[in-house]
Amino acid sequence: MSNTLPEPLLAGFGHTRFGRLDDSTLESLLRDASRLALEDAGVDAEEIDMVVISNYNHGLTSQGFAAGLSALIDDGLRYKPSFHVESACASGSAAVHLAAQAIKAKEARRVLVVGAERMTHLSSKQVGDIL
Repeated sequence: MSNTLPEPLLAGFGHTRFGRLDDSTLESLLRDASRLALEDAGVDAEEIDMVVISNYNHGLTSQGFAAGLSALIDDGLRYKPSFHVESACASGSAAVHLAAQAIKAKEARRVLVVGAERMTHLSSKQVGDIL
């Protein structure tokens, strides 16, 4: 890796449809959004140096280790460092911040940042109690 990396830059973006997606899981939302972003950036998963997953995980899902879900996004992300960032409503911003810091520190050149939440499978009261 070169010692002269550029400042962090958003190279690609993707998102899934918002709303009640009864057939979607946290895993499928992360996978679909990531694949769209990689395609938009024109980058293969193998070219990613690090993954940061943003997800509020306290009771909204039974998945207890969201960082490990990066291996389900694409086989090219297996064995890449993957982190789970959780900071309530600021989780997405915290994930972008962590990615930018890794790039500035020259620990990574390309970071995939992906976030997903699935709340519609619970009642409004249950979601409110969790949050």
